[in-house]
Amino acid sequence: MERQQFEIEMRYLRNTYIGGKTRFKGKMRRLGFCTILTVLLTLAYGQGGDEVVFLWSSKAPIMAMSHQPEQVRITDQGEHVVSNIHAPNITAFIPPPDIATGAAIVIAPGGGHRELWIDHEGFNVARFLKDQGIAAFVLKYRLANMEGSEYTVDEHAVADILKAVELVRSKAQAWNIKPERVGVMGF
Repeated sequence: MERQQFEIEMRYLRNTYIGGKTRFKGKMRRLGFCTILTVLLTLAYGQGGDEVVFLWSSKAPIMAMSHQPEQVRITDQGEHVVSNIHAPNITAFIPPPDIATGAAIVIAPGGGHRELWIDHEGFNVARFLKDQGIAAFVLKYRLANMEGSEYTVDEHAVADILKAVELVRSKAQAWNIKPERVGVMGF
């Protein structure tokens, strides 16, 4: 059912922002489409998370190609593989208070810094940790080895990880986490 709704919304977006006539021109049209697409993709495959929080404000270090939309490829096994990430964020998986341990893990899915295998190296791990009482945060970070990328691992990906830990610690009370018990795991 959710997949059907997603496909209907994507068809609407294609007709409205790509094929049909709109009031938007040039960069504004692309920006509007990218924003809506990012929200819909987050809703479509970010399910199970309690909240999506962007890491950077409008002052984030963004490169020139950031007007290109985030891309999601679905493998033959149904896995979601994400690339072209320019708005790093975390998806929070918060355990219920009765089983919460106070520990938290920021999960950095792998993919050779070209893409992120967000399901089995991100959301599935986060759901498991949540069931064990550990708050988990799946990080979508900027990719250094993506074709045409000007990002670097040392400057951008590491900055995204550090910012994610800082963000989780800043919301520790709201998420029932002990700030000194926040860790990172990557694939």
